[in-house]
Amino acid sequence: MKNIAAFAATAICFTAILTCVICDLAIAGTLTWSLISGLSIVFAWLIVLPCLHSFTAALSAVTLFTLPYLYILGLLLHDAPLLFPIGVRMTVIALVYLWCVRLFFRFLRHRKAAAAACLLAVPLCLTINFCLTGFFGGPLVDGWDILAFFVMGIAAAVLLVSERR
Repeated sequence: MKNIAAFAATAICFTAILTCVICDLAIAGTLTWSLISGLSIVFAWLIVLPCLHSFTAALSAVTLFTLPYLYILGLLLHDAPLLFPIGVRMTVIALVYLWCVRLFFRFLRHRKAAAAACLLAVPLCLTINFCLTGFFGGPLVDGWDILAFFVMGIAAAVLLVSERR
């Protein structure tokens, strides 16, 4: 069954890339935007195939392929100078969070792991805000952040209380 799904995903991705290339050649006479869509489809294919095996395999694929994808995408998008510097920082922050959540679910009961993931999302948001504030300015924490922290805290508390029952 996994082989059929892998073949289907590969065929769909190949067809999509081929369609984009044909359209791009027909419209522009050269490869322009189809390089970006082709790169993105290959990246998605590299992530989808490991999903057929396990979440850890998929997370490993995301870890391995996201930075090269962002680098090549940055080369293709000449007028996006902040794509790679911001993308690298956000990718590293997000991957650290996702691997921590993966470890939570491996070693804790599901509701405790979910509660820990909710609580860890608060420093995740603060870290992301800190990095983006360095690029764009603005406040480190605003009203929406405070609301999100409150909601995550409530969600964690509900998960922990329901664990005890």
